[in-house]
Amino acid sequence: MPNIITFRVDLRGTKPPIWRKIEVDDSMTFEELHLVIQDAMGWFNAHLYGFYFGRHMSIECNLEGVRNCGSNFDQSYLASKVKLSNFIKKIGYKFVYVYDFGDDWDMLLTVKAIVPKKRGQRRAFFVSGKKNAPPEDCGGVWGYYNLLEILKNKEHSDYEMWAEWIGGDFDPEYFNHEEINKRLEKFDKSKKSKNGGRQRMWILNPKKSKRKVK
Repeated sequence: MPNIITFRVDLRGTKPPIWRKIEVDDSMTFEELHLVIQDAMGWFNAHLYGFYFGRHMSIECNLEGVRNCGSNFDQSYLASKVKLSNFIKKIGYKFVYVYDFGDDWDMLLTVKAIVPKKRGQRRAFFVSGKKNAPPEDCGGVWGYYNLLEILKNKEHSDYEMWAEWIGGDFDPEYFNHEEINKRLEKFDKSKKSKNGGRQRMWILNPKKSKRKVK
């Protein structure tokens, strides 16, 4: 029986902090965790991403990322092939998720709880959070706070440009709990794979041959 992992996800560099707390099934892959975070933040999965565990290990979104990171880390893995249960073992464990290597949305994930999954419990669930997420492609944390200052001042020379770009009023305090959980429902409706619902999982290490995860 799988476990449910509770993560606190903090967008680093924000003050007051922008954060989300999510519950996910540990049979999910790191690619699925990425998609859950995207839904929790209201982002659109439009950029590359990676998970980083100190200076020793990375989990990348594509094979090119695995190869490029191979020289910098002892181990580099492919996000779509590795389950959370392979690496997330204890409460208090922390690692970093980076989305969009231009804007560099740098997020700290902290394991808050690991409990057995109950019958009928959802694979992904939004628990709580604070503040709206920055819009994508606004220039990272620095660009986001600069954008907020511009939107406060209709006399600013860049106000009309950014107001048109953002497409209307932007409330930095807003997020809707029910909307987020509605988006996460798709993780309970995912189709079974052709091999009867079991997906082959592989650890990818540029320095070694592929090894199947048991």
